[in-house]
Order: sequence, then structure tokens, then C-alpha cells
Amino acid sequence: MDEFFDKVIEEHISGSRFDGNVGEDNSDFVDVLLSVQKSNDTAFSFDRTAIKGLLLDMFAAGTDTTYTVLEWALSELLRHQTVMHKLQDEVRTVVGNRTHVTEEDLVNMNYLKAVIKETLRLHIPVPLLVPRRTMEDIKLDGYDIAAGSWVIVNAWAIARDPSIWEKPLEFKPERFMNSSIDYKGLDFELIPFGAGRRGCPGVTFAISINELVLANLVHQFDWKLPDGVEGKDLDIFTLKLDEAEKNRMLVLELADAQKATGIRKSSRRRARKAQTTEKDRVWRLVVARRAGARTLYIQVCFLLVPSLEKEVF
Repeated sequence: MDEFFDKVIEEHISGSRFDGNVGEDNSDFVDVLLSVQKSNDTAFSFDRTAIKGLLLDMFAAGTDTTYTVLEWALSELLRHQTVMHKLQDEVRTVVGNRTHVTEEDLVNMNYLKAVIKETLRLHIPVPLLVPRRTMEDIKLDGYDIAAGSWVIVNAWAIARDPSIWEKPLEFKPERFMNSSIDYKGLDFELIPFGAGRRGCPGVTFAISINELVLANLVHQFDWKLPDGVEGKDLDIFTLKLDEAEKNRMLVLELADAQKATGIRKSSRRRARKAQTTEKDRVWRLVVARRAGARTLYIQVCFLLVPSLEKEVF
């Protein structure tokens, strides 16, 4: 990864990625960081290591959390076929005969937005958000909190609090259809992106990507579990495999949607050539999970006073 970032930075310095023609219209995030470094206007050291650190933060925050939300959303849709069909009906009604969902279509997909919100509520990508520090000494519920204490916000627990949410452990996108609660940091019942000045700067981008990808997936494919498996049998919280089953895979069948698919023409030709008596070619998405590969750790909120910081971190 370090070598990769070095290569990216060198390409931006030399301008080789644009054949030597680097203009203002072609500048990106790396160009901005290099410009800040060159101006030397910061009150702290801003060398190549700092640039690579920022790039890593952006790269990790913009990829891991995004595909995590999509995995949870598809898992819940597979467990709740009624929600899946309702979402597909909305998406396919808005898109019509076109093969792909565009960003302009998302404005009219209210149920899709509710599904994304419910996924973010029930499966927050970063359960404890980003740590904060207290700026001054405060007293909270009888406790003296010193300035500089680490504060960990358990957003996962807040989003499942039965005093706030009705039946909080159930996946019910309908709860957001007539609700003003949003994820932008103004409603503290739902803060998957944090809140305040240190809230996630990529919230708009993340939501757009998740909505666009999920809409295309349910539009172009009909998703179902293997024969004999019901949604209630799909345990998305734990995966227990014995030694004989460690290398076995969970196979989800994707029935090719009748309207249109996102498969390349060459792939469609191969599919038609290999087609048997089935009306729709069945495609398989293979999801391999070894025992212990994904473990969900739920932690309680805690405050860490400065005197313990070195011992814990």
C-alpha cells in the first residue's frame, strides 16, 4: 500500500497521468494536498508521510464502510422477501425499460432511501464512531469528566434502544417512510456518520453510491436463497462451521431478471449458448466465509481519562 501511494503521488507531481497537461480542471484530492504542502501555509509538518496518511484514511473510509452497508442491505433483503419485492417494484417502475438506474432516478425512490436508512440503523458500519475528546472539565450525570478525556459514542446501542425505536431489532424500512429522522447528524437517534464538526465529510457521496449500486442490483437481478432455505434460516450475525464444513461456501442464486441485465454482451452470448430448458439463466454469486472470518464485537460506551491513555493506547 505504501508503494502504491508513492506511485500515485509521483504521477501527480510529474503530471504523467495527464500526458504532462495538468490543468485546474484536472486537479483532484492529491493535487490539493500537494498544493498545500508546496504553499507551506500549515502550522504543522505536512510531508509526504502526512499525505499518504490522509490518502489511506480517505481510501479506507470510502471503501470498507460502503461495501459493508451493501452487504448488510442485501443480507436483510434476502431475509425479508416482501421488502425485496416492494423495493424491486419501486425501482423497476421508476426506471421502466432502461437497463441501468441513474442518479436522476434516485430522487423518486423513497422506499430505497428508507431501506438504506434502516440498514444504517440496524447495522452501523462503525458502531462506536470516531473517538472524541472533551474540551473542558464537565459534570455529567454526577460524574466529573476531565478535559481531554476520550469519549466513545455507542451509536450501535442508540440505534437499537427500545425507548427510541419500536421493535428495534426488526428490519422495517417502513418506519422511515413518514418520518423526518435523517442520518445527517441533526437527529441523534440515528448518527451512523457522526454529528457536528467532526461528522463524516463523505456522507453525501457514500449515500449516493449505496443507493445507486443497490438500486441497480435489485433492478437487474431477482435475488433468492437456495432451494429449501428460508429467510429466517439465514443467520447473518453468526457463522458456526465445524472442521468438515470450513471450506464450504454459502451460495446465493441470482435469477437473471427478465427485463435486462448488466452482464456484458459476450457474457450474455455465453449464457445463451449454455442455456438449457430453463427460461431464465441462473447465475450464482458465491460468498465464501471461513469460520471466524467476520466477528461482530459490540462494546459499551466508556470514558477514558487522560491518565490512562498511555496504558490503553
